[in-house]
Parts: sequence; C-alpha cells; structure tokens
Amino acid sequence: MVEERFKEALATIDSNINRLVESSELPAPFLGALKHSLTNGGKRLRPSLTLLTAEDLGGTKESAVIPAIALEIIHTASLIHDDLPALDNDTERRGRPTCHVEFGVGDFMPVWAISLVGNCDLKEAGEIQTLLSRAYADVCVGQQLDLLERRNRADLEELYTKKTGALFAAALTVGAISAGFSREKREKLKALGYEFGVLFQISDDYIDVYGTHEQRGREESSDARNERTTYFSGLDSEQSLALVSERQEHFLNAIAAFEAENSLKLTGLRAVYQTVE
Repeated sequence: MVEERFKEALATIDSNINRLVESSELPAPFLGALKHSLTNGGKRLRPSLTLLTAEDLGGTKESAVIPAIALEIIHTASLIHDDLPALDNDTERRGRPTCHVEFGVGDFMPVWAISLVGNCDLKEAGEIQTLLSRAYADVCVGQQLDLLERRNRADLEELYTKKTGALFAAALTVGAISAGFSREKREKLKALGYEFGVLFQISDDYIDVYGTHEQRGREESSDARNERTTYFSGLDSEQSLALVSERQEHFLNAIAAFEAENSLKLTGLRAVYQTVE
C-alpha cells in the first residue's frame, strides 16, 4: 500500500514537473539548464515526502503538488551549487556533465520555484513562500559552512542540519500546512525533518566514503578528492557502519514517539527513510 502511494506520488511529481517545464517561458539558456538538471532522474524524495505527509495528516496530495515541485526545484538548485569548483568541484552528476559545466549556474531556479507557489490557487501560498525562502536561506548558510574548516562531528552536524535538514523539514511542514495541521504540531514535525536530514547526509557520506561508483553517481569521493574531514574520519568501515546504525535507531524512536503522541502514522516519512536505510 505504501509502496503504491510512493509510486503514485513520484508519477504525480514527474508529470507535473514536465508540464511546468514545457509550459515555462524561460529564455533558452535557462530552459536548457532547467531540463538538464530537473528532468535528469533523481529520487524526488522531498516532494514525495510532502505529498505523502499531506495524505498521512488527513489532507490530499493535490493541494500540495505545486509547493512540492517548488521544493524539488530549490533542491536541484542546491545540487548545482554543491557541484561548483568552490564546493565539491564535481564535473559529473548522475552520469552526465554537471550543470555549471554544461550551462552555467542555475541561480534563477529558487526564484522561479517560489514564484510558482505565488501563482497557484492556495490560501496558504504566502506562508509557504516564506517557509521555502527561509529553508533555502538555511541551505545557503549550510553551503557556506561547508567551505569552512571541519573540526569534528559536531561541526558537521551543524552543517548537515542547515544544508540537508532544512529542505526535509520544509517538505514535512509544507505537507502539514496543506493538510491544515496545527502550528504547534508542525514545529515538532519540522524537528523530525531536521533530524532526518542529518541522518540522510550521514548515510550519504557513508556511501561517499565506502560506496561504489554506481552508488555515488561519480567516479570518486568528493571529500577524499578535496581532502576534507568527514563524519567517519578516524573510523574504520565497521565503526562507521555502527555509527550510522545508532543514528537510524535514534531517528526511528523519534518517529514512533511523534506517532504515539498524535495517534497517527507517518507512513510517508517511513517510506522515504527506507530509501536511505
């Protein structure tokens, strides 16, 4: 049942992304960058999480489609920045040249994404625009932190909370807003999103250090190439895996506590978690 809902969410996201891209009136270079980056696969975890959360909390995915796609566009823009020479200095993503190599930087994407929300027929549009703007600002802070010296795991967790957690927190919160969830409960849900973002990034780092070319989507670890401290610096593979398992257990306990407190099931968040488990 959950797998079927996930597939439906993915289909909804992809079809609407294609529709919005094809109907956009962006100049040719921008449109080329948008197609290259946004329609080049991807797991669509953040927008799917938004749609599934809206349903889990008693709403409908239809009310959250445009904000969910805006979130995916913002995420895509953040990946373009991650690949720049000043950050990860990657020239390949998902088996293709990175956007800055092929087209230049996609700085227009977050603005375009937020304008899409403003143009849709949602009474909460202004609130969601503010939320997405703040989330992207957090991502930018995280990317700036990524340029600073990493001293320990605490530094990395602060970085991950901003750079990765912000958009997962926004995904859950937008779903909750669409479903009419109370502001107080939204804040607790947002905290889960930040926590998941940290776990997601730690898991991603594990793949970056110990994974294959296929798993990474690039030839080598960008952290190793750029000689950066990672979450697993000083640990062997067994110790690193134990650390990931510990964070997974902590996160699952946090989900269970939220579900018990609110008498509901976050099946969408659990489904997304399984993709990085």
